[in-house]
Amino acid sequence: MKAKMFKNANSLVIRLRKTLKLTKDYELNIKQTNSNWDSLFSAVDSFKGEIKRHELMLQDREWQK
Repeated sequence: MKAKMFKNANSLVIRLRKTLKLTKDYELNIKQTNSNWDSLFSAVDSFKGEIKRHELMLQDREWQK
């Protein structure tokens, strides 16, 4: 999700999408990360073992002609 950030007086404001619909007060931890491919590849390399994938069976369907 993208958010808009702007300064209001002495505060930094982050505007979230209305669809998030937070119904009560929350405390959020925000961490700045590097937005580059190297950080993605190093995160993928940190996975241990085999990544399993479950493939669904093909379904027979009746198509209209």
